[in-house]
Amino acid sequence: SLQDQLDSIQRTCTEHDLGFLLVDSIVASAGGDVNEAEAARLYFNTIGALGIATLGIAHISKEGSESKRRRTRPFGSVFYWNLARNIWEIRKDQDAGSPTSSLGLYHAKINRGRESKPIGLEVAFTEDADGNITQINYTSADVADSPVLAEKLTNADRIRSAIRGLPGMKGDPATIAESAGLEVDVVRATLNTKRYKGVIWLKIAGTTEWGLLAPDTKQNALRNGTRYVTERREPPKGVSPLHSANYEEEKEEGVTENESW
Repeated sequence: SLQDQLDSIQRTCTEHDLGFLLVDSIVASAGGDVNEAEAARLYFNTIGALGIATLGIAHISKEGSESKRRRTRPFGSVFYWNLARNIWEIRKDQDAGSPTSSLGLYHAKINRGRESKPIGLEVAFTEDADGNITQINYTSADVADSPVLAEKLTNADRIRSAIRGLPGMKGDPATIAESAGLEVDVVRATLNTKRYKGVIWLKIAGTTEWGLLAPDTKQNALRNGTRYVTERREPPKGVSPLHSANYEEEKEEGVTENESW
């Protein structure tokens, strides 16, 4: 187990001035029954004693691999999840025999700070005449482009990606639902959620369509093909100074026909 090798690992880290340790895998290095809390406690105590950054690779159960839940727990005791400070889940989408695959990286937990957005990668394998892999290339990709990987996204992320792919980056709930692979009622409810409406997207006045807000500012709004940019100014007489930070005036700006929402 990792605990049994602690002295040897510490000597190696000191001798070579190492500051990072990769453990593959947590189950194989834990020692004892991984379903017991004690095995998880010993593992985290051991890596904590090293005093360096550590990345441990864990696996998930068969049930977890088939789950569409946003967060999937590592195989074994729940304390492998509870005691970890930062957890990412990796999923793969690949057809049998295909030289390419798609990876989705999902930030499942962080003790300090906020979770990062999902990361998508396209992986391409180059083979020689004998079928041996000679090169692997990674390029950025949109997780939502893969139906398999999109299942782990939030409804808001799926809707945003769907709208981005529609003509003019706008559409009605039915069109958005079809593109996002969600029920229309779910799309309507998410579009009208307070923390998203007016921040990520906005309903275009006089239509049933919704569009994404301009990426340069969360204060932009879509109204009748005109962009309104909110600008902060001093509140008028009689408005409490406590509310002055929220008092804004709208300034109209034209939007050209070819300018993206």
